[in-house]
Amino acid sequence: MLNKDINQITEEDLQSLIDNGVLEGKTIEYKKEIHYSNDSEKKELLADVSSFANAVGGILILGVEEDRETGLPKSLCGLDISNIDEEIRKVESIIRDGISPKIPKLEIGYVRLKSGNIVLIIKIHRSWLSPHRIIFKGWDKFFSRNTNRKYPLDVNELRNAFNLSSTITDKIRLFVQERISKLNINETPIPYKNDVKLIMHLIPFESFGSNNLLHVKDFQDEARKLKPIYSFSWNYKINFDGHLIYNCDKNNLSSSFVQCYRNGIVEYVNSSMFEGFNPTEKIIPSVLYEQELISTLEWTLNYFQNINIECPIFLFLSLVNIKDYEMAVDRTKHWFSQSKYKVDRDMLITPEMIIDNYNMDTKSILRPVFDSIWNACGLSESLNYDKENNFRY
Repeated sequence: MLNKDINQITEEDLQSLIDNGVLEGKTIEYKKEIHYSNDSEKKELLADVSSFANAVGGILILGVEEDRETGLPKSLCGLDISNIDEEIRKVESIIRDGISPKIPKLEIGYVRLKSGNIVLIIKIHRSWLSPHRIIFKGWDKFFSRNTNRKYPLDVNELRNAFNLSSTITDKIRLFVQERISKLNINETPIPYKNDVKLIMHLIPFESFGSNNLLHVKDFQDEARKLKPIYSFSWNYKINFDGHLIYNCDKNNLSSSFVQCYRNGIVEYVNSSMFEGFNPTEKIIPSVLYEQELISTLEWTLNYFQNINIECPIFLFLSLVNIKDYEMAVDRTKHWFSQSKYKVDRDMLITPEMIIDNYNMDTKSILRPVFDSIWNACGLSESLNYDKENNFRY
């Protein structure tokens, strides 16, 4: 059930927990009833939710009676709720206002039983912003979970939790910096022919949050559904880092490739979009590169979902050897002075973006990234979006 869409959970799924004797523990907890009528009950709900977020995530099921001695589920009793939407709003409000920082990914759903009663399900994903503390009425407590249910974190555990969160983020940034440095000098997994490069890294938080490496055979079929940016034919190759998808010219030189790493990271490198008809022109193809990155991001998020990678995903976009390039602008629609829009530095590294759920619109995710590239070319924002933030093409 942890890997199942919350809206796809059925009464049969819940009954199987009872039939199979699935114990309460680190990733699951049962409650016969839902209580939040007083401060003590609200604190208990907040402790349950925050403890999952501060551990490995989990699921809180309300409407299942458990044996308090053994932790085994006993019966599927359900809750007598007349207005389920209002009930969910109340729970969401308590969680939203009672935990800091806010939990990035939390889902609330329900199953209506044949009896008419409701089982309320709160699914909490492992948080990259942990540790989360309860701030309800100055309670100021931190909880986590082990096999014996939730427990308050002590000072040493808190220190470790804070250090782990910042360390992982630092490791992600350091990885990107090192990769950009190597790619800048053409230290690539395949012989490469151009100097100017667009580089996009998509890095799951869990790539550095655990030591679990994927086996190539477990993700190569999904990896082969990806394609190098702005390529019309490509090859596949297993390498030391994982799986490589690349284009190649008659001299066996590449101008676009995708490296899928065994820890889940995906790296795109492209130069072919910058190969204009006039080799002396230094043009950033404004519509083309935005179209390509939007579709590339969509494919990659599908890839992550298909190999069971959890959000959040960090997105980094970089351009190297880009000095003196200018943004291609449709001058039939916009008038600009040619000399104002040349990039004034060799390297552009845009601010990182964080994708915290798979329902986010890829065009909206990339809009701030695109805007920063247009800023480097002297313009306030991408001209490929309208005032309602809709991509024009």
